[in-house]
Amino acid sequence: MKPYRRRFRLLADWKLQGRSCLRICGYWLICQLVFVVTILGFLALTGPDEVAASGGVNAWTFIMPALVSSTFFLPMALLDNLRFTNKFAGPLMRFRRELKHLAEGEKASEIVFRPGDYLIGMDQHFNAVCSRLEYLEEINLHRLNEEANQSRGELTSAGCVD
Repeated sequence: MKPYRRRFRLLADWKLQGRSCLRICGYWLICQLVFVVTILGFLALTGPDEVAASGGVNAWTFIMPALVSSTFFLPMALLDNLRFTNKFAGPLMRFRRELKHLAEGEKASEIVFRPGDYLIGMDQHFNAVCSRLEYLEEINLHRLNEEANQSRGELTSAGCVD
């Protein structure tokens, strides 16, 4: 069993993790739009008399601090998303690589997950399937060798081959 290596790359799979980050940015943008529309709607419903009574405060006085503070929050959310998705993107990448080796007829390396990775137990099942496949290939190769030796012996006994 190979010891696991510490993970250094945060972005293991752009297709999975990048799309997830883009979705979070989209949700953040929608949230900001809803926030602005809500405040503008609230100010429109309260009427100009209420706004004037509060000292003539305009809508951007309410909106800007919230937009600025949430803009500082977005990188933290994206970083947390990358850390979270890395725990299953990394194992999926290893599975994909080793399955490709198997599909090409090569021997797959043993997969060992790091502590904290998701897809718990799948590495052990994959390794068991690879071991079984290797065993079955050895049996099949042994059987083919025996059949080849047997057919050579039959040809020799028939006097066809010296």
